[in-house]
Amino acid sequence: MSVNKDNTNQNEPDKGPGRNKPKRPRLADLLGDRGKDDLANAWAVTPAAPAFAVLPRGRYLLEAVAAKLELSRNRNPAYSVRFRVVAPGTPHHGQLVFHRFWLTDAALSMSKAGLEALGILRPDQMEEPLPRGLRVEADVALHTRDDGTEYNEVRNFKPAEPAPADPFAPDAATARKLAQGDENVAVATPATDPQPAEQPDAARPVPAAAETTAADLPQEEPVVEPPARKRRARKPADGPSLYPEDGPADDGPYQGERP
Repeated sequence: MSVNKDNTNQNEPDKGPGRNKPKRPRLADLLGDRGKDDLANAWAVTPAAPAFAVLPRGRYLLEAVAAKLELSRNRNPAYSVRFRVVAPGTPHHGQLVFHRFWLTDAALSMSKAGLEALGILRPDQMEEPLPRGLRVEADVALHTRDDGTEYNEVRNFKPAEPAPADPFAPDAATARKLAQGDENVAVATPATDPQPAEQPDAARPVPAAAETTAADLPQEEPVVEPPARKRRARKPADGPSLYPEDGPADDGPYQGERP
């Protein structure tokens, strides 16, 4: 082993830039070969989501579909709500718009007015799942940033009639358990259409009876009686017959018969 003047081993491999880079993960490492193929197939048939479009200025009927507590990058607390536009028959129906209700001292008064329009009257209600069907009317403003991008601002919230209730939607307690990942929760499902009851025999149509003729009836075969067995008179070798030929018939052996 040779050592140069800098007391470094010249036989050691070069540890220059890029020599000990960690291996880049591959899709097959993360998903497996089958999962990689499934992703490629899904990629081929899935359309890309359209770019987020802002709403034009106006007053809209909005339905709250999701909400969460969060902190901004400056550590300011906020209650972020996602709204969906309810405007059937218009191109904006179903479009999403977001709003943050800031919970700082400076913004609490304005945020409280909007939250009360949503039915949130206590701070702890923001920790619970958002009830279904909450709707408000609000003004949507349109602003432009310095870089030219546009964004919406939602303000002037007013309560509105809630959405029609879903008869199979879980109650608040069940929704809370579902949100916490409780799998032992029974959720009602729509009942299937009942099968029509069978008609009683009296209500069923009876087919007309066909006329029966003598030719259709089964013919009975005639009974043939076997002929009566006659007894033969046995005669001794020498002498007259001991039994007359017209005596009574007897199926058994003759009495007194000798071989």
